Amino acid sequence: MALRTRFFLTLVENDEGAILAGTDGDGIYVIEEDRIKKIGRDNGLTSDVVMRIVKDEKRDIAWIVTSNSIEYMKNGLVTNVTSFPYNNNYDMYFDNSDNAWILSSYGVYVVNADDMEDDAITDFKIYTIANGLPYAITSNSFGYKDQDGNLYMAGRNGVAKVNINKYYDGTLEVLMDVKSIYCDNQKIEQDENEVYQIPASDGRVQISASVMDYSMMNPDVRLYLEGGPDDGIITQRSKLSALEYTGLPYGNYKLHVQILSAGGREVLQEDVFNIRKAPRLLELVVVRLILLILVASIAGFIVWQVMRLTVIKTQYEEIKKSKEEAENANTAKSRFLANISHEIRTPINTIMGMNEMIMREDPTSVPKGYFMSVMNYAFDIRNAAESLLGLINDLLDISKIESGKMHLVEREYDTQELLRSIVSMIRIRATEKALSFDVVIDEILPKRMYGDAEKIKQVVLNLLTNAVKYTAVGGFSLNVSMEERNDREAVIRISVKDTGIGIKKEDMDKLFTAYERLDEEQNSGIQGTGLGLDISRKFAELMGGTIFCDSVYGEGSEFIFIISQKIVDATSIGIFIEHDESKAGGPYVPKFIAPDADILVVDDNPMNLSVIKGLLKATKVFVTTSESGADAIDKIKDGDFDVVLLDHMMPGLDGVETLAKIREIKPDIPVYALTANSVSGEEYYKSKGFNGYLAKPVDIETLETTIMKHIPENKMEKSESVDATEELTELPKDMLWIYDVKDISVPEGIKNSGGISSYLFGLDLFFETIDENSRVLNNAYDEGNIRLFTIKVHALKSSARIIGALGLEEFAAKMEEAGNNNDRVYIDSYKDNLMKEYASYKEKLGRIKEANVSDSSKEMIPEDELKDAYGALTDLIPQMDYDSVEMILESISKYSLPDKDAEFFKELGRLFKLFDWDGMEALINTSK
Repeated sequence: MALRTRFFLTLVENDEGAILAGTDGDGIYVIEEDRIKKIGRDNGLTSDVVMRIVKDEKRDIAWIVTSNSIEYMKNGLVTNVTSFPYNNNYDMYFDNSDNAWILSSYGVYVVNADDMEDDAITDFKIYTIANGLPYAITSNSFGYKDQDGNLYMAGRNGVAKVNINKYYDGTLEVLMDVKSIYCDNQKIEQDENEVYQIPASDGRVQISASVMDYSMMNPDVRLYLEGGPDDGIITQRSKLSALEYTGLPYGNYKLHVQILSAGGREVLQEDVFNIRKAPRLLELVVVRLILLILVASIAGFIVWQVMRLTVIKTQYEEIKKSKEEAENANTAKSRFLANISHEIRTPINTIMGMNEMIMREDPTSVPKGYFMSVMNYAFDIRNAAESLLGLINDLLDISKIESGKMHLVEREYDTQELLRSIVSMIRIRATEKALSFDVVIDEILPKRMYGDAEKIKQVVLNLLTNAVKYTAVGGFSLNVSMEERNDREAVIRISVKDTGIGIKKEDMDKLFTAYERLDEEQNSGIQGTGLGLDISRKFAELMGGTIFCDSVYGEGSEFIFIISQKIVDATSIGIFIEHDESKAGGPYVPKFIAPDADILVVDDNPMNLSVIKGLLKATKVFVTTSESGADAIDKIKDGDFDVVLLDHMMPGLDGVETLAKIREIKPDIPVYALTANSVSGEEYYKSKGFNGYLAKPVDIETLETTIMKHIPENKMEKSESVDATEELTELPKDMLWIYDVKDISVPEGIKNSGGISSYLFGLDLFFETIDENSRVLNNAYDEGNIRLFTIKVHALKSSARIIGALGLEEFAAKMEEAGNNNDRVYIDSYKDNLMKEYASYKEKLGRIKEANVSDSSKEMIPEDELKDAYGALTDLIPQMDYDSVEMILESISKYSLPDKDAEFFKELGRLFKLFDWDGMEALINTSK
């Protein structure tokens, strides 16, 4: 019988046989008569490295201490004690109380042996150098226990000994007391109340403590004076020194002497001693208070005598005189304002009347340039005169109020008409400053009421005008609601809220004061006298109402005007209609005519370019188009444009990148973003360098208003009603079938296209470009160019919206969003469905192709006219003269053509709709 392990740590005999503990991965061996059984990781042990085997005769088991566990073997089975709190253990011994003493790298653990066997350890003790061991146990060492219960342990600085059968676990009380207290080298003793009485002194105070420790532990001691000027001292008992203070303030103190645990985390023992420091004379509060009162009284008496004899008497006389002068001046001012206001109104009325006559003069036979100049001057005169008249009216109103001559002029009025007149006057100003103006009118307001409508209007207009003046970004709102109502009266609440500069808290008291203009430095560029709010307040009070303001400086203000009005007709006004639609009518009239103006429209979608050109056709401006950022930059280098309309999303250079290069070439040229992303708001586009943005679908009035701001006066003519464009009022009969197409909303398409004519053109263009756009989309997807794919899907979304294909628009919008988020999973999943949906419109709009087929009833084109058309196109196409080419194609479409020529003009028309000038030039050259 041979064993291969190099050596054995222990031999233990039990009923099964001898057990040997091996090392170096050999586990343990059980010798049973003439055979050897090895127990290792494969059959029970958690580790092959066994440190110790201890026989437990009480339980008839063998305890096994391995390199990372404590286990025991009973009846041939090995059990791991998982609840033991530590793994790196070396040796194990048992005391007479059936406790196991286990040596480990952390210290000595003491655990109940029954709990060990049941693997249910919940309570244990651990002794380390912090609470009993003189030094740490040597790693992987064994101990020795003699018959008297003395356990010897190999330590890093020597052998430690403890009797585990007679071990006392407790603490020895440390004796502490005050050793001495000295003040100015005079020793202080306790009085009968055990208080150390330190006399009044600025001198040196020394406090020493006595700590007697017989355990030779040399514990940490903290000595401090509660309420004292510092935190005291913390040191070992052997190094304990005295507390010292100079100029210790008077008062009651407590001296704390504390014994601390290792590391100072816990107070193990503490004694407290009472100390009182007597006050010096000048430290007494009563003495200080008496001195302060005495000094103040003397100073006050002296000052009073000086002021009584000189300053106060003089000031009283001056104030009395100033009051009389102010009253006289105010009376004179009121008279002057009233007189001068009336005097100025007369010449102003003359100026405004004569100016109105000039504006009504017959322009027949007058040179147009001269007439427009005179009209522009007349408009300027009218605006200036109206501003001056408003100022004079304010001055007249304030003089009337101050003189008590302002009275109410109450009459019956129409509530909706009053509000409509207010809103219409402010809407123009809001539009001029590009501010949002939200109007919320309570539908239950009485239809007709009785009161001074003019003064209500003036108050509300003052509040709204101020909102326009002091708001540079964002907008403002008007909210009118009914707070209370009975049979005869209604309490109306009118709120004007803006996102302007706000009002400082310190200026709120001056807000409704006449001639006050707040924050002059910030508002230096805003004109006004400061009378508006004062007049509004006094009007509100005159009508029995109130007006007040809530404001946050830098964020905006809300002015609230509350007034009670008599009810004449209690019928609710219903939904507020800002414009009286019954008064509208007549053909569309462009806001201006500017044949010499030139604007550049940049968009990669031909349909969008077509819509813009159609919308601006009546203005006669020359529209230059470009389908890419790079091409637009080249045209800006060579051209002189009044305005540039630039699409935000384009392949290659997008709108923001193109704008950056435009600013390098012409930094001052007005550039507006064309975008369907109106949610970003104007601030976003201005932050990118744009002058503003136009939301798609483009609104004609907004478009014209925007362009008008940048066209010089000498290029622009104000249009008259005779300039109205002839617009179709209904679809032609041969196109009525479009109403039956399931997935197209004709009304929505007409609205988005800007009219029926543009809608018909858009339908034709959408149909003609399906194949080409599908090819570009498929190629971009196949090549993995997700950015180009996304941009083209964005263009498809715009095209679908223009023709009213709302389902296709929504599908394209979702695909665009996936492209922007680089969501390849969504694109891969739904790309084929989108292309299938897009292609289905070839069949849905198939009748457009039938309408485009030449009518056999048409007259055959004369040969010379056909020849002239080819010649003209040869000259015009290289010049990219859109209007002339369009006129020739419209002229040719009236005739029947030979097959070859019909194919040529059909292809030319397709390229023309795509603005493919290179393709058109190549086509015309091949026809020569």
